[in-house]
Amino acid sequence: MNISSFLYRLGQPVIENGVPRRATIAALYAVILLPTLLFATPSLTYTLVIALQCILAHLIVKGLLGAKQAESNRAQLAAIVEFSDDAILSMTLDGKIVTWNRGAEKFYGYSASDMVGRPFTALVDSARSAELERLLAKASRGEAVIRHETIGVRKDASTLNITLSLSPLRDASETVTGASAISRDITERKRLETELQAKNDTLEEQYLTVQEANRLKSEFLANMSHELRTPLNGIIGFAQLMRDGKIGAVSTEHEEYLGDILASGRHLLELINDVLDLAKVESGKIQFNPAPAELSPMVHQVCQILQSLVAGRRQSIDLKVSPDVEHVVVDSARFKQILYNYLSNAIKFTPDGGTISIRAMAEDPEFFRIEVEDTGIGIPPERIGELFVEFKQLEPGLSKRHQGTGLGLALTKKFIEAQGGRVGVRSVVGQGSVFFAVLPRSATSVVQQAHRETVPAAGALEGPRILVVEDNEKDLEWLNRTLSTAGYLVDAAASGAEAIAKAQRTPYAAVLLDLILPDTLGWDVLHQIRQAKTNENTPVIVATVVSEKAAAKNFALQDYLIKPYSAAALLTSLRRAGVIGSGGGKKILVVDTDPQMLQLAAAALESSGYQTSCHSSAAKALAAAANMEISAVVVDLLLGNEMDGHDFLERLRKLASCKNTPVIIWTAKHLTTEERQKLNSSADSITFKSQGGIDAVLRELRYHARRRADGRASERP
Repeated sequence: MNISSFLYRLGQPVIENGVPRRATIAALYAVILLPTLLFATPSLTYTLVIALQCILAHLIVKGLLGAKQAESNRAQLAAIVEFSDDAILSMTLDGKIVTWNRGAEKFYGYSASDMVGRPFTALVDSARSAELERLLAKASRGEAVIRHETIGVRKDASTLNITLSLSPLRDASETVTGASAISRDITERKRLETELQAKNDTLEEQYLTVQEANRLKSEFLANMSHELRTPLNGIIGFAQLMRDGKIGAVSTEHEEYLGDILASGRHLLELINDVLDLAKVESGKIQFNPAPAELSPMVHQVCQILQSLVAGRRQSIDLKVSPDVEHVVVDSARFKQILYNYLSNAIKFTPDGGTISIRAMAEDPEFFRIEVEDTGIGIPPERIGELFVEFKQLEPGLSKRHQGTGLGLALTKKFIEAQGGRVGVRSVVGQGSVFFAVLPRSATSVVQQAHRETVPAAGALEGPRILVVEDNEKDLEWLNRTLSTAGYLVDAAASGAEAIAKAQRTPYAAVLLDLILPDTLGWDVLHQIRQAKTNENTPVIVATVVSEKAAAKNFALQDYLIKPYSAAALLTSLRRAGVIGSGGGKKILVVDTDPQMLQLAAAALESSGYQTSCHSSAAKALAAAANMEISAVVVDLLLGNEMDGHDFLERLRKLASCKNTPVIIWTAKHLTTEERQKLNSSADSITFKSQGGIDAVLRELRYHARRRADGRASERP
């Protein structure tokens, strides 16, 4: 019998149900001290004996109480282990099972007498024995194994998915003497995971099939639209000549018929043009070419085109353009198409003799607003959501009073959103409607692409630091690429706790916050960020799949974006907050004979923080390069009769200051294999105006800036 067991038995009269018996303890003290008290003789020795006996009595009682309490705790723990639903067992260092609880009996089907003394590896099939031996060896070294997933084998030879956790067991000297093991059945969880993965795979396959079908449909529509427009233009042209009597006189009846042919042909051509534009948008090939323009002349041109319709219905147009937004940088053709769709819609629904108002005004320092107001029938609130849907009309059927394909407003919305703008409508039934569009005052070239760039997007070298709170890996990858390319530094947080911790120690220029996080609500994260003085006034942009704009009113937000949103919408929101990507003020030499392309490049580069030196003459560009320090060159290969792009590059590389300067080709020229090989020795990147536009140039500039910062810039012989 060891000392612990002795003290435990000795202490049984002292403690009852975990509570010390005071009377018994008092009697124990009396038994220890009574002999000394009965035969006491006054002396120093007597006093010392009494003191020592008191100490001895105290130590004995304390030891009895401690031993009894420890034994009681061990008994409680043993009961918990014994009746746990998990399989809990212990084993020696060589893997022999020592204890086996009731949970293990239910789990594996073996009784304790079946398994005590048997090897631990008997709980898995022979193919996994080595796996368990490695886990046991790890526990023998004092390391814990947490929730290792494997396959267990029951007594009836059936299998189950389990998690296995091993912990080392130590003696009083901290020497590892064995290990404990806890097994948990995860068969049902694994089954659900497998089913979920299978469903996800099916959905992914279906999604890819739908995307491919949509791409093929869009390509077919684009090809067919081109094929249809050619003969249709001939039909309309000849019908116009005949109706106007330019190839011979026609009767009144024939003139009426020719008028019907013209009206039908023009209506069909309008439909084909709309379908072609829709196909371009859906196939990712729509391109915008912004350039400096004046609003008033463009608005007047659209009004003039529709003047015959206005006059025929005795309507009037009231036009007001604010001087603040007279000069903008937009794609003139697309802007006039947007206004044409809005204005023709207003004419259609305004009664004879009614008034239509067109207003252009400032929305904020970065955006302007164009509004078209009619005095028509108005739209019920429950139908407004149907206005911008393809082929959706509020008056379906052959008997509708107002003609239309249902594509005009849908295309208008797509055009505006692709440029970083937004659309909207206010309407009162019986009084009329106001359709509006909000567009950037200085747009940059936007080209949607069906395929990803082959050149990796460069991360931002310097610029405002953004905290991105997003747990979806794909979304985070896209955000990091988008923001880095635009000149921002990105700090990512995949959980609310991580975001709060970063916000408490780092000041950010802006925070991009998803509301759906794995550990907490986005609103709680926002509250904590606001409480941290470091980012108390930092602009916060909510970007999420849920629309909780009502709840957003309780917080100071810069913007609220609904997924999926475009890169243009995100960057526009950041610019509105005054958080602008930095190009570091580096000077870029731009060489192009097209004045509009030079204007576009200057606007885009300068808005990204660069300085520009733009030249339409190759000779003047070389002279400028020799007399100033430049960080990169952007050049077209089509430089007119003065010299071609290859000659320009050869002369540029002879300048000592430009020997290793990054050169980015930005051209509309189709390059042969030989030309590409020739450019390898003189240019660093090749981009095409029709594939990526000025955005591709910006990405390449940042890519080469990062290479130089990392010391990986190319040295030319």
